[in-house]
Amino acid sequence: MKENQSTISIVIPFYNGDLFLSELLYSLNESYLHSSKLLVPEIIIINDSPDISEQTIRSIWEQTGLEHNLNIKLFVNSENKGVAYSRDLGTSHASGDFITWIDQDDFVHKTYFSVLEQRVQSKQNVYLLNGYICKNTADTAIPVFYVKPAVNFKHVLFNNPVLSTFFWIINRDFLNTLNVRFYLPEQIYKGVDDWFFSLQLTQNPLKIEYVSNRLIYYRFHETNFGNDVVGAIDGGLELLKTLQNNDTFPKHKLLSRIKTLTFSKRFYSENKFWVVFSEPFNFIRFLIRYCYDINRMLRFIRKLFHQTKFRT
Repeated sequence: MKENQSTISIVIPFYNGDLFLSELLYSLNESYLHSSKLLVPEIIIINDSPDISEQTIRSIWEQTGLEHNLNIKLFVNSENKGVAYSRDLGTSHASGDFITWIDQDDFVHKTYFSVLEQRVQSKQNVYLLNGYICKNTADTAIPVFYVKPAVNFKHVLFNNPVLSTFFWIINRDFLNTLNVRFYLPEQIYKGVDDWFFSLQLTQNPLKIEYVSNRLIYYRFHETNFGNDVVGAIDGGLELLKTLQNNDTFPKHKLLSRIKTLTFSKRFYSENKFWVVFSEPFNFIRFLIRYCYDINRMLRFIRKLFHQTKFRT
């Protein structure tokens, strides 16, 4: 390796997403080619599709010649285990100085590596990236963070500002000391593994370095689990009830969040007028929590004026 060169492990769970994976790998490759090669990627793909052969996935990058520029490693689950299990498996195989986790349907900006190779040369343990939410392509993108976000346990618990683990880059040695994970075995936790990880992470004393450059694209489309608002809330409620049995988490804060989520479920699944009329104080609390995140409010305003068709 060159002097001052670092490595970053990028874990990518794959499940029936051939087209998405091709676009993601292409974006990583193009970004790396336009960098100074001071941050070298180790791409770890976890095939979670038992019906798709290893050779089929290899052909996705072989046919475009990407293997000549990217160090790609492929691991295969013997059966469909889910994205959280796959992230943990990929993490266990990571050997980079830093590690991040990208979903197959997201992609990076062309300046991703050129910016990060300058920023992650420091000895900081945790980085939070900025990026965009988009619908299918970059042309529909709106910023995630307009101002530097407040990221601590309380803010993550009540507002969940970190949309995906894609936004985290963590020193691998530091991560190994924290004993945090993504996977929870029961199906009732489906869709909350990102939140679960961020809650565990911010329970620790962290000095987070914020990278304001918009480097990543979080793609929102019809197959996102986030489209099922009530299902996501149910998963969140089950997660918080489980965390109540863990003495490291503040029970009073978890209980307060359970109350607001319970109201949210009614608000999104029942007649909104009746829910507000029957629980006015909880509705006010709901609004306060929603408006507390300035970036969410700015995205909401942008959505109104630009008529974007995805959740903010």
